[in-house]
Amino acid sequence: MENIADRIAVYLLQFDDLDSIDYHGSREDCPELFLRDPFDTHSNVELLKVRLADELTSSKGNRKVAAQKLGISRSTLWRWMKEHKVD
Repeated sequence: MENIADRIAVYLLQFDDLDSIDYHGSREDCPELFLRDPFDTHSNVELLKVRLADELTSSKGNRKVAAQKLGISRSTLWRWMKEHKVD
């Protein structure tokens, strides 16, 4: 929860006033807020696996950069990769 709140706050800091906020743009920073069914654990796991793989690809395998983009620690990234068998 704290991580999501931090990412929302950082996202909103880029806007000067309430009228200029692009709420749809927050999908990239906080995709878990836009899940169709937050209780569908299978879809959530698949979403996480895709997001992990995408970030690792875009950071050319650099786990430190991928973790920073995801807003998590490297140890959390490593644990998620291990749990979900993402290379």
